[in-house]
Amino acid sequence: MKIDIVSDTVCPWCFVGKRRLEQALSMPAAPAAEVRWRPFQLDPSIPPQGCGYLESLVRKYGQVAVKRMQADLLKVGDSVGIEFRFDKIQTRPNTIDSHRLLEWAYAEGVQDQLAEGLFRAFFCEGADIGNTETLAAIAEDAGMDGGRVSSRLETNDGKQEVDEQCEQAIRQGVGGVPFFTFDGRYSLSGAQPAEVFTRVLDSLGS
Repeated sequence: MKIDIVSDTVCPWCFVGKRRLEQALSMPAAPAAEVRWRPFQLDPSIPPQGCGYLESLVRKYGQVAVKRMQADLLKVGDSVGIEFRFDKIQTRPNTIDSHRLLEWAYAEGVQDQLAEGLFRAFFCEGADIGNTETLAAIAEDAGMDGGRVSSRLETNDGKQEVDEQCEQAIRQGVGGVPFFTFDGRYSLSGAQPAEVFTRVLDSLGS
């Protein structure tokens, strides 16, 4: 089974959705699956150097709403083995480079490992995943050539392809992430409970 996940690397619910899907795929009756991460930018207007993380969220949602969202995510994170450390995050990056890197990782067969590394670096360690050196180090950990990644990130390689995929997702009606498509036949929006993913996998695999 092929599972496409449209996501952004700074979306906490995408990290939660990854964990819940993994729980469903770990069940004995679950089909073998190939997961393909697809790009989406929640805010492409963020400058290349990034901006203040908390300030940008408060400006968009308000301080009370941000505190409530983060408190909810801490609880949800505990339930799926994610230790969110929002207190460590200083910079909200433009995610174009992390998506370019994910595309290159797909070509090398390590895309899921890289997605995990990006989510963990940002949400658990507070790393700036818009920084070239940081991205190269995460790529190394996933099995890629960090030096080559660093050099490619200094070019425009892959930017147009990522932009086109983001635009295609919008044309297909993706308004929020994560967004899951199973074998091109069935789609789910949001970080659904593992039980929901299990039901979808069972119905499509039978």
